[in-house]
Amino acid sequence: MITAYTPDGEKPADVRLSLDTDPRTSICKERFFGPRGTDRAEKLIPVLKPPEGAVQKGGGSGGGGDQWESDATLDTELSVRELETHYRNQLLEAGWELKEEGSNSSFTWSTWSFTDEFGNDWSGILLVSELGQENMRYLYLMVHMVY
Repeated sequence: MITAYTPDGEKPADVRLSLDTDPRTSICKERFFGPRGTDRAEKLIPVLKPPEGAVQKGGGSGGGGDQWESDATLDTELSVRELETHYRNQLLEAGWELKEEGSNSSFTWSTWSFTDEFGNDWSGILLVSELGQENMRYLYLMVHMVY
């Protein structure tokens, strides 16, 4: 990675080169791209289906390399705790391991770990919260490679 800093005043620019020789983070490895350009997030984050009767109002996903995330807004009568339990069961079925969890009446969180198809360890966090409007819930799932 090459980074250029522009200092204040008359000083010359500061250009820095950072070389990462760790083969686990190489952009040349197939594990970051997958076969034929498939989305890496699809292989790391399992397809999570909303509960029956819930309506997804928005969301998206993105990331790259060692971090991926996905979020959604749902219209549902389920409480944040019931919704977290619904998605927790799907993560457990996908082979993820629950590490820690917490909640109050309007917010839940849980931390996770799993190993991908290449033997890399990952950690994740699932957040579920109320949005201030009746029956509106926000979900956020982020995974990050453990080095």
